[in-house]
Amino acid sequence: MSHIAKSVARYTHARFTPEGFSAWQAAQGSKKGKALRDQLRPKLVSLLDEGRSEAEIARLTGQSRQTINNWVRGLK
Repeated sequence: MSHIAKSVARYTHARFTPEGFSAWQAAQGSKKGKALRDQLRPKLVSLLDEGRSEAEIARLTGQSRQTINNWVRGLK
């Protein structure tokens, strides 16, 4: 396992600047959240229209309450 980590570290060090690697990580991280949010958006809007609380929506969707709170703020 340590050989794989060393290999990845060498590859990363040779091909990325610290700023470039940070930008790449940010881009990769933003994809996951956006795809999931877009997938659950219709259900989120429907549950909000029914008058459900953010905590209840979090339980029903399997997301954290803070994630639901962030998504709801993004809708406004």
